[in-house]
Amino acid sequence: MALGATRLRLCLMFLRKAALITLTGGVIGLVLTICATRILQSLLYKFTGFGFEEFLGAMVLFFIIMALVVLIPVRRAVMTEPIENGEIT
Repeated sequence: MALGATRLRLCLMFLRKAALITLTGGVIGLVLTICATRILQSLLYKFTGFGFEEFLGAMVLFFIIMALVVLIPVRRAVMTEPIENGEIT
């Protein structure tokens, strides 16, 4: 903010970085889930396995939690003015 960034830009920057991490974890989880499902289908009788709807629901829930986890501290951080605290970092 000391260099002219707006509060909205800071929030979006932190949300973008957190979303990238969450999306990367989701893709890795999807690949591992598909691999584990194929292995279990070969080992277990009548194992249906991977449900895309459940995985999509879990990813939506992860993104909601990620947004809350990021926005709460970012909101508190952007509400403070760097000059008011007497500290310029």
